[in-house]
Amino acid sequence: MVAPALIPIAITLAEQFLPSIVKKITGEDDKKAVAEKVISVAKYVTGFSDPEQALKQAQVSDDFKDKLLEEFVEISKIETEDVQDARKNHKYHDTTVTAIKTALWLNPALIFLGIGILAYVVVFESLDSGSLSMLSAMIGGMINQLYQERQQCYSFLVGSSLGSKLKSMFGSK
Repeated sequence: MVAPALIPIAITLAEQFLPSIVKKITGEDDKKAVAEKVISVAKYVTGFSDPEQALKQAQVSDDFKDKLLEEFVEISKIETEDVQDARKNHKYHDTTVTAIKTALWLNPALIFLGIGILAYVVVFESLDSGSLSMLSAMIGGMINQLYQERQQCYSFLVGSSLGSKLKSMFGSK
């Protein structure tokens, strides 16, 4: 449980900041109120109703700190293995990479085409304001979708587990 590890931090912060907060709120330096607040926080976090037991529980031993550190290292190892397993599960598919590369190179052309059509209509065609705004919204929506698709394809290719595996594959050759 993480709560016992937070107790020393809470006590240290309370000792540092609560006196000034109490002084600003009440106008006086009330150390008893600060001590009561620290004890109430320790009681809440530890679950002990006796103030002495709560404060004893709050003082974390070196053994407990070592155990927490070991657990943190173990969790980090598990997370690393999980990422490595995800990379192993992905296979290089020519169709996937081809589709992504096509989207990355074709989308800008379609975006510029949409902008060109919109510019042509605005300059050379005489449309009423309603039709022009509708056409602008449609082309703007298309451009937005193409930008989003390009960003998602790029993120998948470069930023995902498949992308990491491909970077590892191409980097090692």
